Amino acid sequence: MSTHSRTRSHRAEFALALIVLIIFAVGHFGHQNATENLPQGLAIPADAESMALYCTGFTGGGGATPAVVTFVDASNTAHDVTATLVSSTGASRVVTLQVPAHGVSQLTPSEFPGNGYYSVSALVHGGGVSASSSFTRAATSVIPCVGQGDVTWYSSGLSTHVGADAFLTMFNPTAGEDVVSVTALSPTGFFAPSGLQGLVLAAHSTTTVDLGASVVNQTDIMATVHAQRGSVVVAALQMDASSKTSASATGGVIAPSRFAVFPSTTTFDGVRSVLAIANPTSAPAVVSVSVVIRPYATQRLSITVNALSVGDLVVSPSSGVPAAGAAVLSVTSTMPIVTTLVTQLDNKKNQWLLAPALPGADQAIVDPTGQGFASASLVNTGDQPASVVLSAHNFTGSHSVTLIVPGHDSRVLNSDVVSAWKAGAVSLTSDQPLYVSAAVAGPYLEGAVENGLGVR
Repeated sequence: MSTHSRTRSHRAEFALALIVLIIFAVGHFGHQNATENLPQGLAIPADAESMALYCTGFTGGGGATPAVVTFVDASNTAHDVTATLVSSTGASRVVTLQVPAHGVSQLTPSEFPGNGYYSVSALVHGGGVSASSSFTRAATSVIPCVGQGDVTWYSSGLSTHVGADAFLTMFNPTAGEDVVSVTALSPTGFFAPSGLQGLVLAAHSTTTVDLGASVVNQTDIMATVHAQRGSVVVAALQMDASSKTSASATGGVIAPSRFAVFPSTTTFDGVRSVLAIANPTSAPAVVSVSVVIRPYATQRLSITVNALSVGDLVVSPSSGVPAAGAAVLSVTSTMPIVTTLVTQLDNKKNQWLLAPALPGADQAIVDPTGQGFASASLVNTGDQPASVVLSAHNFTGSHSVTLIVPGHDSRVLNSDVVSAWKAGAVSLTSDQPLYVSAAVAGPYLEGAVENGLGVR
């Protein structure tokens, strides 16, 4: 146990791009070449005097998961940021930058040497700023930075099967020691490896756990991190054991839930989309999934996952779901569950993980490539129509567009609309909570999936 730390056709490439959708809490973006999704992130008052942002799970340029951290300022005032990079090797470095009003600024940890895993602890002088880490190798992901650590953390769909590696990267954002324990649930049962109980994380330190060293040759793993003392920021990394370059990262969830939304799920030929469902409760969970692909008729999918067990629900390929592009999935369960969207190529060699989107009225989606957005989807699960203002923040300026998303409906913005944005980021303000996802065009991020960043 260590505690240090293409597809066959153009259609399949397009599908992978959709996988990388930025699941912000509003909708979904689809893409042709490369895509990205961002998980729900931080909600920060614009009038805050200062705020902290924490990101983890990436490496320096010599490692498997180099990344770009993008800061988005949705306010009317420029903000200074002091960012400390903390490596699992114990090294650290301080970088300062300024994020312009209604603009973006980027930090590139991959420019720094070393093969250890990095975390970023950023102090923002003011409010209204969010951030995400965008993993910059093919088949990677985008994780939102968070404003605080959590006591519990979960992610399902991990694999330590032969040819696959799974790591948990943990950052202690506090000034005191953390004590954390890691457990796992798989098809063969519950694991509480003795070497992963009562781990001590020094103040402001980064630690990486090789999950496969303790949970050997397992698929469909749900990993749980519990902080008995302090709080922790966690990212899960899934990668090809041989190349170490096809990596997917997820920020997971902080609690099981009876309801989840995945605003954009690929159903193209050549790509397999599966919901990895873990039931950590003491009673069976009856799970039902609504699949919406306009204008096609689809069948509702269902599965029962036994107590303290895991299960897979195949969304595509499926006889009841046409291979017709991106679908909106709404998951309901009789018991709180942990659900992750796992997307694989036909050969199942590489897989990409996406946590559920979270609803929000004020959010941001990031275009780390500068190539523009390919598509977007906004999902409104409420009764009332939502009036939405989308503001594109370029590195040099911004512009806005207003639209309506009816209640219990979604709005898909195709490439004809969003490709014109050419933005470093897009902020979204709505009078109703929405689920959002977006796909970004670009030379990398082929197959990454993420959720959105909350800002207010």
